Amino acid sequence: MESKTEKWMERIHLNVSERPFPPHIQLPPEIQESQEVTLTCLLNFSCYGYPIQLQWFLEGVPVGQAAVNSTSLATKSVFTRSELKFSPQWSHHGKIVTCQLHDADGKFLSNDTVQLNVKRESPRHACGKGKICVAFSPGQGLCHLLPRASPGHTALSAPVFQEKDLL
Repeated sequence: MESKTEKWMERIHLNVSERPFPPHIQLPPEIQESQEVTLTCLLNFSCYGYPIQLQWFLEGVPVGQAAVNSTSLATKSVFTRSELKFSPQWSHHGKIVTCQLHDADGKFLSNDTVQLNVKRESPRHACGKGKICVAFSPGQGLCHLLPRASPGHTALSAPVFQEKDLL
């Protein structure tokens, strides 16, 4: 910095490393089945003239079609970020999501990995409008969709479908 009569310098802390630090995946507090969520992969690194890429994987398969990538080189905010929007299903529960950092040539530099914890919709909410969902044999986890009967009456008929991994 300079003033009219003095010249001086300010000390800064500088880290030099061979590779950028690994990215960090940020998950929402809760991931609910069939509700869109945004997963964020954040790297507190960006360098003009050294392009890097963040790439998403689900169980080792690339899934970045819906990712939105951004970079900031502002003095107070230097980062590279990728946001992945998707609607998780129950089949995603326990699956591994990875965000990989690559250089401009596609060379792998580092990554972060998380396991998805998808909350299941309760059967009553999953049945939809105009239907009643009744869980029979909770130990077996069967869910039957029955047509809505007139008030005060229950229609018992053959199930429309059975889903065995409930509860």
